[in-house]
Amino acid sequence: MTEIGLNCFRLLSTIAVLSLLVCLGGCGADPERIEDY
Repeated sequence: MTEIGLNCFRLLSTIAVLSLLVCLGGCGADPERIEDY
């Protein structure tokens, strides 16, 4: 159970980090849109 728990935690952490990077990358790609609002 411990190994499975660690694997799940690593998977969730990786997905969270990738999602955050994609969000920041998308926001940084369109700085003009953010300034318009």
